Amino acid sequence: IEPFLLASSIQGVMAQRLVRTVCANCKRSVKTIKAMAVKFEEYGIPGDSLRLVKGEGCETCNGTGYKGRAGVHELFAMTDDMRHLILDRGLPSDMKKLALEQGLRTLYHDGLMKVAQGVTTLEEVLRVAVD
Repeated sequence: IEPFLLASSIQGVMAQRLVRTVCANCKRSVKTIKAMAVKFEEYGIPGDSLRLVKGEGCETCNGTGYKGRAGVHELFAMTDDMRHLILDRGLPSDMKKLALEQGLRTLYHDGLMKVAQGVTTLEEVLRVAVD
């Protein structure tokens, strides 16, 4: 596809994945490991605000520790700077760098936010997204 067609046609791109949510009936707090807190802080999530949880398994969740699903999302909105980069046939790595500089929150980052809020577990996020 010619770059001018992409640059003029795309308004935004969205990605989404579903993660299992921790069962509210058997949800228990998990102690935060310092190395984990550091990883969260790299993404602007204060380590002292983490509410890490895990489901122990019960009749409600059939022993899995999970009940229900939540979405993890990534939304890229086209900007003039990105249009120029596409028209100049920029490298994908440069496009990703620009998108992140302009506020793109990746699937992984959104997943970490859901983990910090106690919605799901880090294992679930790592299953559907990469750093």
